[in-house]
Amino acid sequence: MTLALLLVGCAYEVPTDPDAPDALNVLRGTVVVSGPEKAADTIMVLYNADYPPPPGGTGRPVSFATIPAAAFTSAGADGVRSAAWALTNVPDGHWLVSALVDTDGNFNPITTSNSGSTCGDWSGAYYTDATSYVPAVISVSGGELLDGLTVSVEREVPIQRPAFEIVVDDTTDATIPFGFSAFKLQSIGIHSEVYDLEGPYDGTDQCDTAFWLYTTDADGDGAADAHPNATFAASGAKDYWPRVYLRYTDDTLPPGEFYGSEAISGAALFGGGLHDTEAPYGPLLNTPVPATTYDVSFPGAAVYVYADGTQESVTDPAQIPRGEWSVTVVQYTGQLWALPNVLIDYDATDESFDPATQGLSLTIE
Repeated sequence: MTLALLLVGCAYEVPTDPDAPDALNVLRGTVVVSGPEKAADTIMVLYNADYPPPPGGTGRPVSFATIPAAAFTSAGADGVRSAAWALTNVPDGHWLVSALVDTDGNFNPITTSNSGSTCGDWSGAYYTDATSYVPAVISVSGGELLDGLTVSVEREVPIQRPAFEIVVDDTTDATIPFGFSAFKLQSIGIHSEVYDLEGPYDGTDQCDTAFWLYTTDADGDGAADAHPNATFAASGAKDYWPRVYLRYTDDTLPPGEFYGSEAISGAALFGGGLHDTEAPYGPLLNTPVPATTYDVSFPGAAVYVYADGTQESVTDPAQIPRGEWSVTVVQYTGQLWALPNVLIDYDATDESFDPATQGLSLTIE
């Protein structure tokens, strides 16, 4: 009787290991693909919702999973296919899930050159609803299994990635003085043993490499929207694409921390998109216009980005490091190209392509 009273009166606690890792979460559901003629390998990608991917931000994938083409159901009369997907070992937090149908089979998530969508691929995400195309935030914690998430893929990627080389004073020296200094990006074709992109664009094939100039008028008022960077917007800059991001990091900085800046184009500063003229100083609003060169300037300013994503403006020019800065170009579609990249380590398959151009950074003296 005493033992029974003790058992009733005291809650039994399961012994736990205080050093055990936190239980991780699982996301899973169905990816529904409408559009591609044939099934293809599909990559499910996880992003931190606080750092969304381009074009909404500059976030990088946290995790991914590949669904083989053979896992999809046969297309019905409406051309729709579906397959199960899952992302495991998801940490507690707030997340976005996107999907890429790799129709040409050249996606590779671990190389800086092959980790993006190319012209003719199809993209999608887990959306807030079926018509908005606004990515929905997924929140999980405590080893949660969140099931029944439907990811929709029905948008074809209409243009090519913006492969480029850096040109300064008509050379590939890629060195500029500190300050508001100009440099040029030149669209090029990529012909490597590990990757191949045709270009630059000559007006005949939209899937050739190019910079697709685009001015955003999201509210439809007939005027270009302000640049999302408040400093640029205060100077009158418009919401103009492509974006060009610069990044400086070296072994002396703590892991995950870097200096960042955004190069700005003359079209963004001087009203691109406000009227109907030829590119690059006035393409139609919400209408992409191709160009094979893109003139931008380093603004002579930067922010310091900490590992947790917080930023601190660096206003003293003496505190902005000189040296090699990587350059990343982001199209309005979210497709990007970055220098330097790994193609410098692979042989060319055509004499028109020099892999050395892909190993350059922008040197700021």
